[in-house]
Amino acid sequence: MTMPLNRRMKRKVERKRSRMLKKAENPLYLLTALKRKDKELEVADRERLMFKNERNMSYQENERLLKRNHQLEEEREVQEAKFLQLQEEIEGLKAKVEEKEERTKRSRERVRERLEVMYPRLAYHPHFIQAFHRLREKEQWVFESKLALMEHSESLQELPLRPSPIKSTRVGTVYELEVSPVFRLYFQQVDSHFHVYGLSTKKNGGSHAQDRMIQWLRTDATAIE
Repeated sequence: MTMPLNRRMKRKVERKRSRMLKKAENPLYLLTALKRKDKELEVADRERLMFKNERNMSYQENERLLKRNHQLEEEREVQEAKFLQLQEEIEGLKAKVEEKEERTKRSRERVRERLEVMYPRLAYHPHFIQAFHRLREKEQWVFESKLALMEHSESLQELPLRPSPIKSTRVGTVYELEVSPVFRLYFQQVDSHFHVYGLSTKKNGGSHAQDRMIQWLRTDATAIE
């Protein structure tokens, strides 16, 4: 005869409860259960502490990043301000240089026009105008005395020429005229006119030193149109 299902379940539950009561009465079981519970609590506390530390670290890292970002923004603003200031200074210097170059260009043009009017038999290479413009006023007078002599001369024999003309590969024969113990003038005769190419000096010559000028005449000088 089969026992009803509810009575079997009831008896099963009662047997399980009885076993648990017996275990509960056993001190070793209770100690083991307590240790297990303590361990579970310890693990839970450790996990909670780790979570708290991670949250704190995340907050601190976020604060550090925000502070660094703010610092970088300030540094960028300072650099942009310095860049703008430097750009303004560069633009100002550029404007001054361009203004000076324009004044120099106009001054050289006035010099060229004046020489062409005073000495119409002479034509001038830009290289000469540039060098002549850099001379001091008294030095220009010395050169102009020789330009006047060339203007009114009838032949090369009237001019104080150096003994050896310069052979230029691009413009032909160029004569060297002694202006003073330290200055020389270089020109070419074209029919009854003279083409003045440049000048040189023995005194702090720089780009107008005699050796540089002669080398330029030999290889790089271009004809005056």
